[in-house]
Amino acid sequence: MRKNLSRGLVAACLILFAATGTIHAADLPFGMSTDHLNLVLSISDEDKVHEFYGEVLGLKRIPNIPFPGGMHMVRYMGGATEIKFIVTNQDLPTEEGGTRNARGIRLMALFLPDSEKAGILKRLKSKGYEVPTFETGYGMTYDAEGNQVELVFRPEGTSAEKLKQFQIGLTVSDAAAMNEFLSKILGLEKVNEFTTASGLHVDYYGMGHSQVKFWSGPKELPAWVGGPFDRKGMNLVQFLVPDVDAVRATVLERGGHIHTEPFALGKLATIMFIDGPDGILFEFAGPMLDRLK
Repeated sequence: MRKNLSRGLVAACLILFAATGTIHAADLPFGMSTDHLNLVLSISDEDKVHEFYGEVLGLKRIPNIPFPGGMHMVRYMGGATEIKFIVTNQDLPTEEGGTRNARGIRLMALFLPDSEKAGILKRLKSKGYEVPTFETGYGMTYDAEGNQVELVFRPEGTSAEKLKQFQIGLTVSDAAAMNEFLSKILGLEKVNEFTTASGLHVDYYGMGHSQVKFWSGPKELPAWVGGPFDRKGMNLVQFLVPDVDAVRATVLERGGHIHTEPFALGKLATIMFIDGPDGILFEFAGPMLDRLK
């Protein structure tokens, strides 16, 4: 089952890439002004983040964000999506192995021009990272902390708009529950679903240039979920919204559950977490609430 899961993810990526279309601001949920989600990870080795995502993959780095308590966030761009690495300076547990080893947020997919493929593969090998094999242009590798990264190389002539795409992959125990959560609680639009030759069914939901895709894994897999200060790895799917309080009211009205009530992150932002099936966390970040200023 786990072998089929890994192979099926590669085969399933093509159908979504062909299906995505023009993005309209009116289609974005919760009054969002950004046309993308973000992915938040907790990491222990900042130097290795720069080596893998910067030197090897060549992603664009944007400025760090300082956090209270001497911590900070390192940021790279995956297309139009921010990949946010929180350097906690804490010794946290980890669960490597990507989609096959646990339920939760287990994969990110990067869309890159084919002209960069040879250089990236050469650098992966020289730095000691797994060099992926490819089926129809897609392959899997892992960063230094065991986070699974899908590399999607697109041919010459691919539009810049399509190269802005980014995917966040979830392994879940109940696909029907996740479908209901993403559509009814979060208000995301299902853009496709696809069953691979190996029998793996993958559902895709779009939010601007970002997509959330998910598949069912064996029910005996552990749930690797929690916030950035609970465990290392991929922790949060992040929405940037203009009013966190308004999102809270909408989520409760739709039958969702608040995992962490809105709180102030220093003087930076208001933060709230809601939990979906399998305890997967979705973060909403917005301006400071008046009552917390």
